[in-house]
Amino acid sequence: MKTVITASATMIIMLALAILPSYAADQKPRFSLVYDTKENSGLQIKCAETTSAELTCDFKQISIFKKAKENELQKAIEDARQQFRSAPKDQAFPQGCSEFENTLSYLRAGKANLSADVKGNIDKLTGRDRQDMEQTTALLVAFCKNQTEENLVNIARLSHQRDAKTCKILTANFSQTFERVTADSWVSKEGPDGLCGVVTISRLERVGAGSTSFWVYTTNRVVTNKGSSTAPQFCKSLDDGEHFFDWKGGGDRFVGCEYIEMGF
Repeated sequence: MKTVITASATMIIMLALAILPSYAADQKPRFSLVYDTKENSGLQIKCAETTSAELTCDFKQISIFKKAKENELQKAIEDARQQFRSAPKDQAFPQGCSEFENTLSYLRAGKANLSADVKGNIDKLTGRDRQDMEQTTALLVAFCKNQTEENLVNIARLSHQRDAKTCKILTANFSQTFERVTADSWVSKEGPDGLCGVVTISRLERVGAGSTSFWVYTTNRVVTNKGSSTAPQFCKSLDDGEHFFDWKGGGDRFVGCEYIEMGF
């Protein structure tokens, strides 16, 4: 059977084709999964329309980062040396040393003057955890018996080595309100906020076209009060700068963790 397309049907098809591109260009961000291109961090973004020119977006963020960087070892050693040199020369830890010695004795021989609760907690340790505890406690006992700068440095070095193999997992929830700039771009401006005068400018932008278009997210935080003499010390350590979250990059990433530390 032959299909017949009438003039009116042809007109409807032509109108639909003319409308579709403008409709696609006017799409608003609703849901997106994006990934930080610099760090191991990802965002789930859900947006709802407030007005035709305003959106409120809820963000869920998961970040994974090393507790310490391997190239920070020298600083950890220098901090330990400075701590030792500035401490009172007659400083002693008789009670702590006794506890360390008893713990080490129990770890190695299973006999020591420890409470049942402490023994129970140690007995739960297996494999690497027990080995790490024994190594750390042995260094503490060595420092107690001979409180030298090098023995304190040995403790700092071991602590840093573990931190360099430890990944912290942090989660965060936050919201931002965006205003339309163009059909493919929305901007949020916040601040300056708090004692540090934090200004945050974020953008949601569409890349690609048609069915292959995706929304990406860029945020730029500036700590305006970082260099002020009246600013709290923690302002100077706040992360600022630009972070770009792309829809690409959600695959496997090698982090190199041997330990996990949960954070909230």
